[in-house]
Amino acid sequence: MFLSDVSIRRPVFATMMMVALMVLGIVSYRRLAIDEYPDITYPVVVAQTSYPGASPEVMEREVSRPIEEALNTVQGVRELTSTNLEGISIVRVLFELGVDVGDAQQDIQSKIARIRRQLPEDIEDPVIQHFDPNDRAIMSVAIQSTDRSIRDLTDLADQTISTRIEAVSGVGGVNVIGGAARQIRVELRPDAMRAYGISPAQVSAALQRENQEVPAGRVERGETEQLVRITGRIEDPREFGGIVVAVRNGVPVRLSD
Repeated sequence: MFLSDVSIRRPVFATMMMVALMVLGIVSYRRLAIDEYPDITYPVVVAQTSYPGASPEVMEREVSRPIEEALNTVQGVRELTSTNLEGISIVRVLFELGVDVGDAQQDIQSKIARIRRQLPEDIEDPVIQHFDPNDRAIMSVAIQSTDRSIRDLTDLADQTISTRIEAVSGVGGVNVIGGAARQIRVELRPDAMRAYGISPAQVSAALQRENQEVPAGRVERGETEQLVRITGRIEDPREFGGIVVAVRNGVPVRLSD
């Protein structure tokens, strides 16, 4: 009723008010900030832990569950979820909106540091990261060939294509996924490992120790200089069975055992 009375009794005033509101709306619209990709801080922190050789069940029981119990006391936690793969534990922490993610990340690091002794000794230190969807890949490139092997395509993608893409201005990083890199699979027998008291980490350390090339300095002869390297790379897969993993009662325990 008030607006209609003003419009009837003072039509000029009502018209001026309408024009002023329209002008104010146009000016505000032109000054309104528009961003196709706005900078949004997602309140998600991820804790990733590696335990080489452990099954998903072991990762859940020995790693993910203790971490989840410790992080339940962090202020502002809305949801806790975990994903357990072979040798990998991923715990995602979703916070309430308005929580300072930087402070929350430090709080998570502190909580995990307190329970570090409760976790298996052989695990790698948990990596705490803030989840940022802007770090996701914006483009995927797939290559295929009818006359090249999968290993040739893998070398092409890893050594040529990825290098050229990284050289493009503005590219933050390139990851090569898939392919077929040459590798040797070592399957462990849990019963034998328990009998000898050997952990998967000990086997991994022995493989790394016995399969490497070590620089041994240089030799100078007059005006010439030669670099010396100790070649310890295993060429024949059958030689892996002779690697000594541990010594029990004076008897070496080899990988083939």
